Amino acid sequence: VVKSSGNIGKTCDAEVTSPGNAYNAITVGNYDDMGTCGTADDVINPGSCYGDPESPHGDRQKPEVAAPGTNITTLDTSGSTT
Repeated sequence: VVKSSGNIGKTCDAEVTSPGNAYNAITVGNYDDMGTCGTADDVINPGSCYGDPESPHGDRQKPEVAAPGTNITTLDTSGSTT
């Protein structure tokens, strides 16, 4: 199962949302590449949940992966950029 980590408002220091907090789920966070080619300035978007779920050994970190998700230029159905 792959799921977004969750997006709650402008800032989210909350736990990753269900079902992404399950042991067998891979969660994907949203990061901002700041419009640059380098990775030194990339940051997790503050609205993307990243809080680790509780575990008996404190060994679960979420999200497992992150993908560009902020300031994405795309086309709408008319062919205009949005």
